[in-house]
Amino acid sequence: MIATNFASVENEPKSLTFYTSDIVILGLFIVIYVAIMAHYLINAHDNFYTFHNLAEFENWYWQFLNGRPFTTSMPKPSPHLYVGQLVILPFYALWTSTKTLLIARSFWIAFGAVPIYLLARSVSFSRVSSLLASIVFFLNPIIIQTSLNQHFSAEPFAIPVFLTALYAIFGKRPILFFFRLFSPV
Repeated sequence: MIATNFASVENEPKSLTFYTSDIVILGLFIVIYVAIMAHYLINAHDNFYTFHNLAEFENWYWQFLNGRPFTTSMPKPSPHLYVGQLVILPFYALWTSTKTLLIARSFWIAFGAVPIYLLARSVSFSRVSSLLASIVFFLNPIIIQTSLNQHFSAEPFAIPVFLTALYAIFGKRPILFFFRLFSPV
């Protein structure tokens, strides 16, 4: 009888315990990462190192805010305009600048550390190991190169979406998985 009680306890889903210190540390790393990447991208933009993709997206957002959604006044429209990028539109409405798009992209990529932390916690890693996995995400050369790329495109916005889907699969959260699978971002 005792053995069956232990077996039933092992099959119960684990609840994640979140500590305020973990949230603060992860948030601090996200802010530092966004500050460094946004500073670099804004500096590159101010020195004319950004490319025409950024102008196309900025024009698309500007047209959307001025009553002409999903249109552009560019001579050759970009095939990279996605409905999922409407997530940035409220931030762009607050500060109508190309720099808003660069900061939003840096933040969106940095937000990918949250599902990495949750994934590490759900597979029984310790708090320190989970935080280290998130820090390794920030130090990943592919993520850094994606963040520092001056070509503005929609692909970096998929990073946290895919990582959240991985967390949903491995964390056995099917509703979150289907939400992320069918979300436009």
